[in-house]
Amino acid sequence: MEGIDNIIEKKKLNFKNIKMIRNGGYHNLLLFNENGNDKLFGFGSNEQEQLGFNGKSTSELFGLNFFENKKISDIKCGNNHNLVLISLIYLFF
Repeated sequence: MEGIDNIIEKKKLNFKNIKMIRNGGYHNLLLFNENGNDKLFGFGSNEQEQLGFNGKSTSELFGLNFFENKKISDIKCGNNHNLVLISLIYLFF
């Protein structure tokens, strides 16, 4: 598994570029579109690693870089999991 430094990156974002917001049991995902590129970010509980990295829960917004350079069509959050639909071809969960 990749280390946390390879997966997350702290960003300052323009909230005018929010494309989608989804809420899980105790975590959240935000999808931004910056200059035509989709960027997925998360925050909240990470007890079941639902934010996609091995670490503690966070109130800070972190970039989930394993979806970088992918066109994200939809995101869904459950209590302890997420679904990310990429280019209507692949479903990651």
